[in-house]
Amino acid sequence: MRHASKQKKFGRTNKQRAALMGSLVKALAERKRITTTLAKAKALRPVVEKKIGKQTRIIKLPPRISDGAKMAMIEFI
Repeated sequence: MRHASKQKKFGRTNKQRAALMGSLVKALAERKRITTTLAKAKALRPVVEKKIGKQTRIIKLPPRISDGAKMAMIEFI
């Protein structure tokens, strides 16, 4: 059961999740705007604000064609 769980698991282990968030933070810092799934963008926002300290914006996009996943673009304001 996932009672009071604050972190999304994304079907990964702790190390894999940390690597995923690290690579997303790095990509956002380099490109200033990235497109990812909505769940990953929402999980990425507090990590970015803690490490980099900038205000971020999440913009919802149409679903991905292949599997219908909700997509979003996260960018620095």
